[in-house]
Amino acid sequence: DDPQCPAVCHPVCKRPNCEMKCEETPCAKCTIHCERPTCSIRCPKEDCQKESCPKCETVCAPAQCHTTCTAPEPKCSPVCEELECTNKCAKPTNCAKPKCELQCEKPACEEKQESSCCECNKE
Repeated sequence: DDPQCPAVCHPVCKRPNCEMKCEETPCAKCTIHCERPTCSIRCPKEDCQKESCPKCETVCAPAQCHTTCTAPEPKCSPVCEELECTNKCAKPTNCAKPKCELQCEKPACEEKQESSCCECNKE
């Protein structure tokens, strides 16, 4: 009986170096919102002749505007190095015990030896 009892192994990997890669994003989209202008008409106060009068002009306060922009969402994903792994193995702890039995050869003294020569006769 020869039970199989392989080592117990599991991979152990070094932590890879990773970085974020992003696609190039398009420009932000902006809109400009302005308040209604505050304007008035200004005319000269001096008296004048019918044909030589200076013209009136429109005078407005500085524009009250603000810009609103929305940036596109970036498209990013992590990029990592190839994993470096090795197998860490441990001796098994729950192996089946082999079933053994002794088998002995018969000792030489128990075997019958047939001699091919005759005993010598003493005369």
